[in-house]
Amino acid sequence: MKETKKEIVARKCYEICKKVLPRYSNKRGPKKYEFWQLIAMFLYGIVYNLTYRDLEEEFLVSEVLRKALNLKEVPHYSTICKAVKRLREEDLKRLLEESAKLVKLDILAVDSTGLREDNASYYYAKIRKKRKSWIKLTLVVDVESQVILAEDVRRGPGNDGVVLREMFERGDIPSCDVLLADSGYDCRGNEEIAVFRPIRRGCSVEN
Repeated sequence: MKETKKEIVARKCYEICKKVLPRYSNKRGPKKYEFWQLIAMFLYGIVYNLTYRDLEEEFLVSEVLRKALNLKEVPHYSTICKAVKRLREEDLKRLLEESAKLVKLDILAVDSTGLREDNASYYYAKIRKKRKSWIKLTLVVDVESQVILAEDVRRGPGNDGVVLREMFERGDIPSCDVLLADSGYDCRGNEEIAVFRPIRRGCSVEN
């Protein structure tokens, strides 16, 4: 019988996990489920935008999905959640990079925000104390699935266009058809990077 698309995706997620992760997250822990199986379910959920509860239900009703991950029984959704919390940051980044290849990326969006480093109230920060620096977080997301594909954390203030260029140079941003960004990213040196140039006030979309 020909494999369904979901079965292929599940199998690919399992192969990615076997490539990046150890078989078990704890050598002395229980061996009921492989770490590969639990995180493969997590990646499958990212591809199809499923919650942990939805994941459990989908694998319960689908024998072909269980076979794709060599699952004898479906783990409780809380077991998947706990497994994801055991992922190291570097492993999670590699997993997301690999799983992004399973999805056709049409439109990505990039934006940044400032995160304060103290507990000062909004009134105090505005009236009494002018912040000279803050934590600057830049995220690149897939518009359709809302999956975060890349991030950059540094001390602000800073030029958004420079951050975008450096993320491209590091290979953090996967290839896509369109990249949406506001005018802060439209600076000298980014002419070849901007797949979709921001519309300036009073101007029209360029063909």
